[in-house]
Amino acid sequence: MSCRLTTLFGALLLGGCAPAVVAPQPEKSLVMLLIGDFQTAADAETQLTDRRRALESLGDGDWLYLQLNSGADQKLYRQRVLQIARNAEGQVMQRTYALRSDADKRDLIADPARLSALAMEDLEPALAQGCEVVWRPAADDGPWSWVGEVDPELCIIYSERRQARIAIGAKTLLNESALWQSESGFDLQGNRLWGSAQDEYVQLQRQ
Repeated sequence: MSCRLTTLFGALLLGGCAPAVVAPQPEKSLVMLLIGDFQTAADAETQLTDRRRALESLGDGDWLYLQLNSGADQKLYRQRVLQIARNAEGQVMQRTYALRSDADKRDLIADPARLSALAMEDLEPALAQGCEVVWRPAADDGPWSWVGEVDPELCIIYSERRQARIAIGAKTLLNESALWQSESGFDLQGNRLWGSAQDEYVQLQRQ
């Protein structure tokens, strides 16, 4: 009995044929590594807790809720919803959304019913186009599994504080045990305005 392959990674058709093994999407390993709790060391200058939870799909790709708490009192600092999906060129992109309602600006991890009920109408883009994180498997980056970067040549925003357009650059290093992040702002001539120096990261360990 002959069998026919419908696509490169498709299932084998015709009765009596065993189904082909479908290759997993590489970005699924990224999503799994992003889920969890990360925290700076007890003696770190800034106490930061980064918690990420999987959400039901709100569209293409995978969706995560991100909550940052900071300081000795672990005050709520930032909430975001992340979409991880490939673009038309095949790059693994992370798009970032903010919560629209002030009523949701609280510890949603402590309210799993509300967290699971989040819908697209509850969200709005948090960053300008061009400020997406582009993820890639870390082939030559030491112990890291994935590297995510925001290109300051593409990520241009208007700063209300500075009353000027500025560029944002960021880099994230991720593996099974840690998540390291850096972020900097630049004027349009490339001068650093704030943020991490080159190769300087906020280091968070998986809890």
